[in-house]
Amino acid sequence: EGIVNILPHPMILLRNVNEHFVLIRSNQQAAAIFQIKDQREDLKTFNELFPQLANLKIESELLQVLTKNTLWRNKALTLSDDKNARIYDTMAFRVTATILGMVFHDITDQRNTEIELIEQQKFINAIYQVAPVGLIIADHDSALIRDMNIEALRMFEGKRHMITGKKIDDFLIPGENEDKTSGEIQEGTFRKQDGKTLPVLFRKSDIRLQNTHYTIYGFVDISLLKEAEKELQKAKEAAESASKTKSQFLATISHELRTPMNAIIGISGMLVKYQNDNLTPKQTEALQMIHQSGTHLLELINDILDLSRIEAGKMVITYETVYLSSILTEIKDIIKGLLKGKPIRFDINIADNVPKTLITDRKKLHQILINLLGNSVKFTEKGLISLTVSNENERIYFAVSDTGIGIKKEDQKIIFDEFRQADGSATRKHQGTGLGLSITRKLVTMLGGEIGVESEPGVGTTMRFWLPVLSEEQIRELGRNTERAIELAKKRVLVIEKDSGYRNSLIDYLIQSGYDVEPAENGFQGLKKTVQILPDILLIGNDIEGISCMEFLRKLILDGRLSRIPVVILGECPDERLTGQVRSVFSKNQPYATLRKILEEQCKPRLLLACTDDILNHTLLTMLGKKYSIIVSGKEDTVEKASAFFPELTIIDQDSFGEKTDSLIAEIVEKRPVNDTSPFLFFVSNETKAINTTALERIHHDILKKPVSESTLLQIIEQNLRLYGK
Repeated sequence: EGIVNILPHPMILLRNVNEHFVLIRSNQQAAAIFQIKDQREDLKTFNELFPQLANLKIESELLQVLTKNTLWRNKALTLSDDKNARIYDTMAFRVTATILGMVFHDITDQRNTEIELIEQQKFINAIYQVAPVGLIIADHDSALIRDMNIEALRMFEGKRHMITGKKIDDFLIPGENEDKTSGEIQEGTFRKQDGKTLPVLFRKSDIRLQNTHYTIYGFVDISLLKEAEKELQKAKEAAESASKTKSQFLATISHELRTPMNAIIGISGMLVKYQNDNLTPKQTEALQMIHQSGTHLLELINDILDLSRIEAGKMVITYETVYLSSILTEIKDIIKGLLKGKPIRFDINIADNVPKTLITDRKKLHQILINLLGNSVKFTEKGLISLTVSNENERIYFAVSDTGIGIKKEDQKIIFDEFRQADGSATRKHQGTGLGLSITRKLVTMLGGEIGVESEPGVGTTMRFWLPVLSEEQIRELGRNTERAIELAKKRVLVIEKDSGYRNSLIDYLIQSGYDVEPAENGFQGLKKTVQILPDILLIGNDIEGISCMEFLRKLILDGRLSRIPVVILGECPDERLTGQVRSVFSKNQPYATLRKILEEQCKPRLLLACTDDILNHTLLTMLGKKYSIIVSGKEDTVEKASAFFPELTIIDQDSFGEKTDSLIAEIVEKRPVNDTSPFLFFVSNETKAINTTALERIHHDILKKPVSESTLLQIIEQNLRLYGK
């Protein structure tokens, strides 16, 4: 009884009475199962306890347990015929010669879990086999294939035994950009039985089952997709070719049309202006109509030419520092001229946080603003036109608003499309071409921004676009990744002038001409900036304050680095004895075009000698041709060219000359003038033998380890030319 009561599982004791078992004891768990109310009075027989086993001769088997002292076990015994009956792992054993013990371990939940797992396995296997994706299971460590599904066999076009046991690498070949991490979709190639290959997309996933590490590969045949891509590429190339041909035709025909149109407009304009009452009113009206129609047609031709240049990829973006106040002043004058005779007020509003300058293409920004404001002028009869400039989240926003006729909501989707117009009647009335906004959107996109429209018919329209606030480094990066141009070789000009109006006007002109300009108000500030930035050329007013012009020039002469900077005096030269330093004099009454010629003469490309036999170096140095005049020499003619041209800097690739580098330096130095201290720049590599220290002590030099980047090379060349150049 002690054993029966302490067991956690149901247990009963049965006594053999005349070859039949009768219940004599049960613990509480068993009493609940067999519904025993009083163990001492409720003496149930075996058949009463197990009615479902009455006809299975189980009782006789249990009697043998007593006689033979063996164990009896049923791993899935149920106590009723109910399909939801509990399942027991049951064991019977001899207690005494006449008493039998039975213990019942409820395994219903375990058995249900096992059945569920079996069903899940069948379900997963069915999916595995019918999946339209090739699946291969391989050992993770050895990469040996263990199994594959029907789709993988179909793609392989062979038998299962021909692929199992072999390495996955024999059949699935990753692409060039293989990602070894699990779970990433990537391209590859699947090799079939006959050696032919299929392009596939595949993904792999690691899994651990029963302490074994596997990798599952899933892949799909993308042959049809690749064929479609080829066809699409052919169609794209054909379309691009057709578009290019169209653009070239439009560009050519536009140029051909512009020449006679300019003549028509010019002559008709002259006749209208200088008719001297020799024409009748009808003739004058006809002549004015010819002039107006010709002007309109020329605008259309110019629009087509711009559009064709953009589509042909020939519209180049030139980034520069743009003074917003300067460009907005120009635009204000132009728009006010267009508004003459119209009851329209034109306002320009600039937020306080808008920077004074913006790095962008000045001409393109000018064209965008004129296009948008010109539209407002065309479609506004009275009221207000405004241009608002703001700065939000590193973007400069330009909003052109008017109180014109407005644009219907359904038309707002098409106004930026080529040759599409919002309202035919309004366009005819105001002579719209259907190209202005399309070109504007393309230009805004090329400058890195976006444009949109908000409008309500009868109320007005707002065209709003933004341009990014870019740093010089970002501009260079854009230049590498797109066809946009950035002028790496801008000459830096320092303007020292006390008259702020003249100084600002001069600065605006120089910036528009492609120069990098720094201003200074007086001699002290000018001298400080000269030392800091080492400009390519100095423009100095002859009446500067702080330090006089003559004293300023003396200080330049006394400083070896500054004495090489060419100077242009704005006004008369204060002392003829200083003409050696002063390269030219520019009168403030002269046109700016004269100054531009002077600067171009003073800022001619510096002459460099490049001594190398390396093709890669030739390519790099060709790039320098944008800024410098390059003479390239080889082993045979380096000394000859150095003594003939007297370069301002000599670049020597030491790998091209090896041990002869020392003697080469000596020969070049020996044959140049005594006062020639032009520097040397050496390209070296890990294999390069060190240059003789004695040879280097005689020259100004820098050493660059290959490979050399474009930006580093430009920086080092400029630094050496400013410090030691002629």
